[in-house]
Amino acid sequence: MGHRLAASDALFARAAQVVPRGIYGTRGPLLVVPGSYPLFVRNGRGARFWDVDGNEYIDYMCGFGSIILGYADAEVDAASREAEASGFSFSQPTEHFVALAERLSQQIDGMAWALFTKNGSDATTYAVQVARAATGRRKVLCARDAYHGSYPWSTPGDAGLLPEDTAHIHDFVWNHLGSVQRLIEQHRGDIAAAVVTPYHHPAFDDSELSANGFLQELCRLARAEGFLIVSDDIRVGFRASLRGAHTVFDYQPDLVCLSKAIANGYPLAVCLGSEEVRRAASSVFTTGTFWMHHGPMAAAHACMDRLAASDGVAQMAARGQQLIDGLQQVATRHGQRLTITGLPAMPKVRFVADRDMFRLQAFCAAATRRGAYFHPHHNWFVTTAHSEEDVQRTVEIADAAMAETVAAGDRPFA
Repeated sequence: MGHRLAASDALFARAAQVVPRGIYGTRGPLLVVPGSYPLFVRNGRGARFWDVDGNEYIDYMCGFGSIILGYADAEVDAASREAEASGFSFSQPTEHFVALAERLSQQIDGMAWALFTKNGSDATTYAVQVARAATGRRKVLCARDAYHGSYPWSTPGDAGLLPEDTAHIHDFVWNHLGSVQRLIEQHRGDIAAAVVTPYHHPAFDDSELSANGFLQELCRLARAEGFLIVSDDIRVGFRASLRGAHTVFDYQPDLVCLSKAIANGYPLAVCLGSEEVRRAASSVFTTGTFWMHHGPMAAAHACMDRLAASDGVAQMAARGQQLIDGLQQVATRHGQRLTITGLPAMPKVRFVADRDMFRLQAFCAAATRRGAYFHPHHNWFVTTAHSEEDVQRTVEIADAAMAETVAAGDRPFA
């Protein structure tokens, strides 16, 4: 296979001397299989990237979903460069700021205003503050194991936190309306918001759609009890619909948070809200030195133009379904069973009865060594740059990786 990681490992050794953990957060080596995954990237184009050792990969993580048109998209990059040719990081915003807010507040169903940030964590945290300002209440309900950012109220970590950071955050069980109703009974009159995703996509488990009208009933309860619905559309956004994923999954939020793919990898996030919460939003102070940077805003315009013109949502669904069908055929050929959940454009893959995930880790590592970058503990992403040929080649790689995995059996990694 010729897969080598010497340069990547050497860079990590240097990084470990000057950066906590060498690489922190989700991009660190702890969530993948040591010795099989590159830790540093050299460049990317389309659906592929090359690591610092020169290995080539068909990418199914795509910057954790921030890439939706493929790396180095010419039109998006040109739009950003053109905007920044006049300078950037001014003390005041430019016209791009107003134009993008106008566009998004008209495009995303039910929304009337927009506030820009840089990361999804910024947007969801601001949305929670707006909900508290609008209701005068403290409590926030979230689905257990959902990820809404890395700030103290939502982070899955615990180091450096105080009990007070999450004292008013309460978990319900996705698709279990009774768990929501119990929280309402316990905290009636003090619930500011329920933060939901368009469907449940935890890192270490299957994705789950709303069942038996769960999201619709949650919205009904919110209206009856006087709390808001915050839709964290950061991961699903623009892979389900350009009008907001809630239009596909049939619920109506008061606030919508978007990021990741909105500008094809350029740093940008946005919180959108309904007219009813505009006054509360105006009362919440929030800011960031780089939040009005207009290059990413110009990139977002170009990204949305390209997605609309090419029917990108349908393209990604088709390529994702091609991948799912191919993987299922490969699994059957090797006597295995896969469970693949979520949108075809962002599938979550696991082996049936693979309780310890050793088989999934081995399979993803074997595929990555052969040039198809599969993450073992996160949903994958498909872009409009993934061609039929890319997916066909990926399925061929998966076939060889599956053969290796089955032959090796289930063995923990040393």
